[in-house]
Amino acid sequence: MILKAASIAFAVSLLCLMIPIVHFLSGPLAPAIGGFVGTATISARKIHAPIIGFSLALFWTSPVLTLYVIRTFHPNFLGFLGDSILLLLLGLFLWASILGTLGAAIASNKKEKL
Repeated sequence: MILKAASIAFAVSLLCLMIPIVHFLSGPLAPAIGGFVGTATISARKIHAPIIGFSLALFWTSPVLTLYVIRTFHPNFLGFLGDSILLLLLGLFLWASILGTLGAAIASNKKEKL
């Protein structure tokens, strides 16, 4: 159930980034929008919000983590980045998990009021 919400949240957040012109506004808020839609879709409870946010962050960081693992075995691959790829990974994880959790919490809070 939670993995389904995180998958829906990831798909919605990617769509927020793909829409031309609108992505300037929806891009930075994409995990929050995705977390809201994913949680509202499955009618998750408030206790599931941090888990959905964490799962969404794992989905967001998986491509960068894959690049980091490749770079570990092939040091010349993306060598110009140095160790800054770890900062990118940490920043991306924090951004997606905080906003995804907030969006999921708002959606679960709205459900409980109805």
